[in-house]
Amino acid sequence: MSEGLNLDNRYRKVATIILIVIAVASVLGLGFYGYFSFDNNKEEKIAGEVNKVIENIIDENIFPNFSQDKTNQNQEQNKDFSNLSQKLEKIHDKNSSSVNGKRALWYSAGFDFKEKNFTNALKKVTLLAEDKGFFLAPQCLYLQALIYENLEDLKKSQKAIEQFNKNYPKHYLQFNMRMMKAKIYLLMGNGDEAYREYLELKKNSEYLSYADLIEEKIQQIRLINLTKKK
Repeated sequence: MSEGLNLDNRYRKVATIILIVIAVASVLGLGFYGYFSFDNNKEEKIAGEVNKVIENIIDENIFPNFSQDKTNQNQEQNKDFSNLSQKLEKIHDKNSSSVNGKRALWYSAGFDFKEKNFTNALKKVTLLAEDKGFFLAPQCLYLQALIYENLEDLKKSQKAIEQFNKNYPKHYLQFNMRMMKAKIYLLMGNGDEAYREYLELKKNSEYLSYADLIEEKIQQIRLINLTKKK
């Protein structure tokens, strides 16, 4: 009889422990759900603030692009980029750890670039590029290289390009970066390296849609070399 009672007590203890574990797991589960729900709601709110600032501007047309058309350029002429940049910077300052807070700083840097405020733009993209987990980190390196080119710090521009090629060899901006690399070679007076880079781009079947642009650059270098020989 006593053995039966002992077994019964053991089962009760085990059942009690299991119930406690289930209860704790449920509480933790609800806690995590609440946390992530709150986090998602916060991100949505910040995203809404960012989108409101840039609602009339398309991502691809914020920064210099080889395929940018005149229509988009004309639409942007009346934009107050300095004011937009300040608004976005304030959103970031309040939400610096948020993905959309970082996204706000990315746009802010782009608007600074358009205003030729290269020093401000550089500080922002340098900060963002350090976070390799940020989904716009590759674009930050791209803009960083452009800024250094505009500041005529060609070696640092080259360094940013090399870092991009190392970290993001398959990124869709790879063509833009290689075109910039060739341009930097030309600006540094190294026409032979620029020529080789353009020839490599011409051979790449992925860049057939840019064949005319690449060929134009190749012919320009050939013309320069002919002029030198004369």
